[in-house]
Amino acid sequence: MSKQAPFYDPIEQELIHGFSQLPSSTFRMWEPCLSVPFWEMNLWGGYVTEAQEYGSRLQLRGEESVARWKKAMQHSLWGFDSPKHKEFGNDLRVRLSGPMGPFITSPWNLKCSHHYSVYERLTGNDISTFDRIVEWGGGSGDFAKFVFNMGFSGEYVIADLPGTSLVSKANISEDPSLYNVSWTTTPPPTSDKKTLFVSTWALSETPMDLRVEVMETVSPDNWLIIYQRHIWDYDNERFFSCWEGEREEIPWIKWDRGSELIAW
Repeated sequence: MSKQAPFYDPIEQELIHGFSQLPSSTFRMWEPCLSVPFWEMNLWGGYVTEAQEYGSRLQLRGEESVARWKKAMQHSLWGFDSPKHKEFGNDLRVRLSGPMGPFITSPWNLKCSHHYSVYERLTGNDISTFDRIVEWGGGSGDFAKFVFNMGFSGEYVIADLPGTSLVSKANISEDPSLYNVSWTTTPPPTSDKKTLFVSTWALSETPMDLRVEVMETVSPDNWLIIYQRHIWDYDNERFFSCWEGEREEIPWIKWDRGSELIAW
């Protein structure tokens, strides 16, 4: 990903030169992670609503499905591992109620559950049945962990910038034996494995010429995309207008003229 937008240059340098030596268990408090939305501190109402509806749908599948999801949604203090920061991490806990009973989760788990649930609802596809997932821009690594916790057992590849990859690597390092993730800085080549391409906002921040290269190289079977309608000088509405898939607006996210999800 050598053609990244200039916006990320100073953040990359700060991560590479300053934070590669910090304990992985404190990654959520690294300054660059607080300066850009690598993980969601805000509790967007739509995430909560989707989670409650998803919990109700899972009840129809049985107790095992509900239990797996509730375990994936558990709040964790990994990333806040110091006496100073654990209190802050606990302050971010969210009590989720509904037919499945009350339990404690976090804003970033609610965001991951939203993406997972909406993709399933719009397409009828079960993410855990894919053989391979390629995530373009892994951010904090929370979605990768959530997918594995929901039962995925295939190959997971995160393509990201060298500095940003340090964040998802720190998150996955909580239990690398459980999360079968590999990293690359270039578009991973096509595979005969059934592949889901995931990019929640990152592709819409990628220069146009690189986007074409990415999709031609990976050549996925299906995709889960969330894009900003407009950022910098990128006309994302025009770029994504011809993409196949079901679409759903994310109206509670207001930046860059809003966002939209495409599931195929």
